[in-house]
Amino acid sequence: MFFIHTKFLLIDPLSDDPLVCTGSANFSANSLLHNDENMLLIRGDIRVADIYLTEFDRIFRHFFARNAINKIAAGGEKLGAASSSTRHPSGATSSSSPTASNADGGRCSSPIRRRAG
Repeated sequence: MFFIHTKFLLIDPLSDDPLVCTGSANFSANSLLHNDENMLLIRGDIRVADIYLTEFDRIFRHFFARNAINKIAAGGEKLGAASSSTRHPSGATSSSSPTASNADGGRCSSPIRRRAG
């Protein structure tokens, strides 16, 4: 298991009404209640959600691979056949394809497929 520290939160990023929360605030009581932080809520913008989800996917894959390599180097675990898909905490499924269509038919560089509504 590994954790990713980000300054954004995605809620239903593959839906028709995604919510992106981003800014300088950490998701802690002190940051949200006592510090002079900012938080931007972007709702319903599929393009922005796709961009943030693509960045999450990039970070997730980087640290997933790094975690696996560290386990192999430590001699603690052998990897089986590589899976062509990974289940993210968001519920999104990523694959190894180079491009994906977003909801309006445009092309984006995310390998994540938007769920059918």
